[in-house]
Amino acid sequence: MTLMSKEQAKALSDQFISPAGYAGMFGLIVGYSADVHFLNTAIEKFTLQTTMQRAYQGAMRLALVLDPRHAQLSPTACPGLIHLPFRSEGKRNFSLLHSKVALLGFKSLVSDDHLFRLVVSTGNWTRQTLEDSLDFVWSIDVDLRSDDKQGIADIVAAYHLLSDILTYVDTRIFNPAAGNIHGIVGGRDYHNFHRILTGIKRTQGIKARFFDNRKQALCAQLAPLIKHHSGDKKRNLLLLGSGFYENSEHRGSPKVLSHIHNTLLEQGLLSLGAQKHIVVNPDSCQAVAHSFGSLIKDKWQVYRAYDPLSKQGKQSRSLHGKFIFSAYKQRNRDSCGQAWVYLGSGNLTKPGFTQKASYRVGNLEAGIVFSPKGLTWHGEDNPDSAISNKFPVCLEREYQVTDLNSLQSGSEFTEQQSQHIALPIAYFVITSTAQQYCVLKPNAPFTSKCKFDKRHRGQYRVKNTERINWYGETPRQLTVSYHHDGMTLSADIPVIDEFGRIAATVLPQLELDDAWQAFSAFPNALSVADDSIDQKGQGGGTASASSSTSSEDKSYLINAMMGLIELIAEKQTQVLEQDWPQWCARLEQTLLQLKQNEAFAYFKELAVNPLSPLWHSPFRPQFAETVENEHGKRYEKTLSRIEKKLELAQLHRIGTGDAI
Repeated sequence: MTLMSKEQAKALSDQFISPAGYAGMFGLIVGYSADVHFLNTAIEKFTLQTTMQRAYQGAMRLALVLDPRHAQLSPTACPGLIHLPFRSEGKRNFSLLHSKVALLGFKSLVSDDHLFRLVVSTGNWTRQTLEDSLDFVWSIDVDLRSDDKQGIADIVAAYHLLSDILTYVDTRIFNPAAGNIHGIVGGRDYHNFHRILTGIKRTQGIKARFFDNRKQALCAQLAPLIKHHSGDKKRNLLLLGSGFYENSEHRGSPKVLSHIHNTLLEQGLLSLGAQKHIVVNPDSCQAVAHSFGSLIKDKWQVYRAYDPLSKQGKQSRSLHGKFIFSAYKQRNRDSCGQAWVYLGSGNLTKPGFTQKASYRVGNLEAGIVFSPKGLTWHGEDNPDSAISNKFPVCLEREYQVTDLNSLQSGSEFTEQQSQHIALPIAYFVITSTAQQYCVLKPNAPFTSKCKFDKRHRGQYRVKNTERINWYGETPRQLTVSYHHDGMTLSADIPVIDEFGRIAATVLPQLELDDAWQAFSAFPNALSVADDSIDQKGQGGGTASASSSTSSEDKSYLINAMMGLIELIAEKQTQVLEQDWPQWCARLEQTLLQLKQNEAFAYFKELAVNPLSPLWHSPFRPQFAETVENEHGKRYEKTLSRIEKKLELAQLHRIGTGDAI
């Protein structure tokens, strides 16, 4: 558990850093809100790739689901992440998506082992959480092959929630069917992520610490979880904190706070005379301000939130975290006995904590109940262990609120007003032609109800519902509006290129050395330097071998090209069968980026096809030697496309009696 801050090592974005010996594979994030600043920071930590590198690669490494009223985060604004829209049909089992959960998959660098990280946050996936809010994050790393039964139970419980949420959103981008492409870059990682998690089961009798309110309100599940994970002893101190409380119209102590207290009393988890503390934002504490007199009469004590990083005792960040802490406090002992903690998305309000999720009024919330180890009241032996360094509270008199005039009810919770709803068209697939235009193929018919944004005017011609000719620069995404039943929906629709790259930048032209590195690195992702795209040509024009090229240079071009062919053959005969689709995509993409290379130009002058040896069986893995199986068919279709686009198909083939 970490109290997040600008200065502490474990800020929320740091949860996306890969463990030692692992690399980020794929992750799923759900939340109420997010912004591009936070997400670009997080995904760079997850992939170890810059924004430009991710834009070039075109692989979706993180999938994001936010409340449907949240405006779309476009594919080009955060390369490597796709913000999935909610489907328009079907009724959701919640009114507002408020859970803040991430499930991240990591793959070992030296084996096929996988590790999964569960992240439960009280803060949104935003820059504000990093800089301006007092929030919490809790996380665990679990090796699914280990004996960590409790961790596996938590992972399974979280995955069940996220899988349920995915049933309400449009995931067609991960299973493209339009156009002549064989899946998307990174698609295999998405499917492996689900395959692995679907196959694990939690041990009978092991209850997850992670829980949500799809079937029961969080409050209704609280006592059983405390008893299971932290024991059934009575505690004599209760501490509550929330960024929002109930509205300020109710008379008497706030009902939700009283309900939590009474539930713990009835379940034997709190002593009758226990100390009761509430932590608030003094300028915005809703019913706590309105009911201050009643709370004091009911022996509650109110404290303003404490920021451990603030200077001179002044609060610099506002409380947004939602928590409940309870422990047994003994005289002359510094340790927090029998401590337990709830952290989660649910504010201490009716929709957040005492109601189950429902379409009309219930938020979808999630949280964690656990027993913190080594907590102390004052940190006498270890200052870092003090509760004031773990929670935004200082139970000293200077932080206690005794005057009603120092509290303000503040603003109520306001919902977002935008929307991100799926259109019939989820993506376009673009293919190049020999003409002055490319062809866009939508995954669903582009009918008269669909319109491109006016800024695209003059760049396209709709030939029919399944084909659009696109003139000019290749688009990464297209803004489309859809008119239906008196409503107009609009979204930025990603464009998938022939190599399965989503919303990707134009591929740079490569040198032979670059291609060598691309093939040698397989199956790892391409590592493109930030400035390589700008420094190298983007295409256009035709390369040629100058007549003044010396014989030594010509010999070098021949040797370099044939050395590359030998490397390809050596590498692809060792490729694992499950990696074969990825290899074929790497082969096609990399060789087409050599189209303007001088070596290819020289072979064309010789009228010789340097790729022709790759057709022979010694140059192919055993599982793709012939077209009698899917792997062989994929390979030969790939080679045919490459030779046609590089204008090599009609040239002499090496190994058929021709010599260079």
